[in-house]
Amino acid sequence: MKYIVGLKINQIKTPEDFDKEYNNDTIEEFVFCIKDFDTGKKAEVSITIEEWMCYSGYTTAEWIHSDYKEVENFGSVHYVPKRKMEINYNYEHFIPIENNELYNAYIGDDDYYTSASFEINFGGWIYTNSSKTIKPLLLFSGPSALGKSFLGDKIEGLKVIELELWSNVYAIDYDKFDVIVIGNKEHITTEIVIGAIEDSTKNFDKREFIKVDFSCINKD
Repeated sequence: MKYIVGLKINQIKTPEDFDKEYNNDTIEEFVFCIKDFDTGKKAEVSITIEEWMCYSGYTTAEWIHSDYKEVENFGSVHYVPKRKMEINYNYEHFIPIENNELYNAYIGDDDYYTSASFEINFGGWIYTNSSKTIKPLLLFSGPSALGKSFLGDKIEGLKVIELELWSNVYAIDYDKFDVIVIGNKEHITTEIVIGAIEDSTKNFDKREFIKVDFSCINKD
């Protein structure tokens, strides 16, 4: 499942291939941060609007330009959605051309009198300040006796909790913690923990899951 988890709004230099007669020297760029919670992959979809003379020759029109790239981290975001919204990629436009609580997008079907529009529905977003990032949550997992608990106990400045029992999986207030050390007593997995967080916390979209697998450690 892919979700929109953040939005950046940047002022950028107008691309060289934009018509300089109808566009300013700088334009707004809308960057949607999208995460696939099944694979953990992250992507940014950028949207820019170009204005130029439509093919009729009688009026100007707007064109929506979109670009897609996979990223390691989103970094700072300006807005987060008030509620998580699943998104399906459209390989022509990268985001669905529709109206929803996060944005309005329209592309006309008349090739002669071309028209398009795009705008953000700010009522569906929460402003975060540009310095605020999506909060990471570290998930320590792997076989016993490899140092998960030891390392978790030594971390300073972060809130750590050890999760051993199934009865605690849905009882923990995950919003309060930065590190979850997953024990092996009752075979709890990282996927189970992430599922519990999705079901139990309103801030699921604002957490960046970082899986730390200790099984790759060689004790020798």
